[in-house]
This record gives sequence, C-alpha cells and structure tokens, in this order.
Amino acid sequence: MTPLIQLNRQLQYLFVALLVACFGIAQSAQAGPDNEVTLQIDKSTPVLDCTPEKVRLGGRVLLRFGVKRHNGEEVVFPEHIQLLDVRGRGLSTDRLYEPGANETILRPHHFEVILREGEHSSALFTFQFAMIGRPNPPGKADPNPEKIFDFVVHYAVVYKFNLAQRRNFGLLRGFQAGEPKFNCSRDRSH
Repeated sequence: MTPLIQLNRQLQYLFVALLVACFGIAQSAQAGPDNEVTLQIDKSTPVLDCTPEKVRLGGRVLLRFGVKRHNGEEVVFPEHIQLLDVRGRGLSTDRLYEPGANETILRPHHFEVILREGEHSSALFTFQFAMIGRPNPPGKADPNPEKIFDFVVHYAVVYKFNLAQRRNFGLLRGFQAGEPKFNCSRDRSH
C-alpha cells in the first residue's frame, strides 16, 4: 500500500472519530433484525433568543433503515424517522412545547457515506424538527401571554453497515447519535 493511500485511510478514520466526538455521544444502540433503532430524548435546552427559558424535552425518535440506491450504489439509508410522544415543558413558565405541524414524520436533512472499506461502510445523516410553545391558557401564569416561542432540535447520527451480511445479522453494525443541538432556525445548507 502506498504511503498516500495509507494516509488517506488514516484521515478517513480520523474524520469519523472527529465527527462522533464533535457531536458528543448521546446514545449508542444495536438495531434488531427489523432494522429499527429508538432514540430516547431526555434533555434540557439552554436559554435561547427565541425561547427565553430552559425547556425540558422528553420522548422518543424511531429510526427505521432500509436499502436504497444513492449516487449509483446500494447503501443502508434512514428511510423512516418518526417522533413518538415528543414533548417539552418550559422550566420557568410550565408552558407546553410540542413538535411543529407536520413534524411527526421526518426526512433526513443530510446524508453521506463517509467511509467505505471492503464490505464495511459508515454513513452520517442529520435530521431536525421544530418545537413550538404556545402561550399558557387563561388563568395560568405566563410572562409572555401573547408570544409563541419556538426552537429547532438538530441531531447527527453515525452508523456502520455491511450489505454482504444483511440476511444473517440485519443491516446495521453500529449506531451512535450525537447530543442534540438547539437553535432558533433551521439549517437549510443541505
């Protein structure tokens, strides 16, 4: 193997490790034969410009993987992303935060195969969803009774797959979801 090819491989491994480290490993799981993984959400947001209080989030995200053609090759792809009972509660106002309209079934925001070595591959995808906090009902304290607050939750997921062994072991070999990131707007860069 030439030194240039060896360096390229080392850079790819470094890139995968850096991606996982940047997002901070929140969860890892092994998918079953049905190729589904469930992420548990149990996190508080920071105070944001668009939401002047911390919000405690809870719920689950169901991820189902399948095989599809992407850029001319077969890959394991997140074909179904569904929010299950995702809710939030404002820590200072007790305001209820819920996913935005049409935000229970999601699509990957960005998808990329980041490493291929023989039959083994790794991929990265991101997804995002909005959370909306409407004013509390009359009679319940709310410092901003006319204002709707909203923010966006961003997740990055890295996983490994091996299509050659899918009949015996399912599609996924490893799975890691980064810590969610929160901000006031959607990332529209991809």
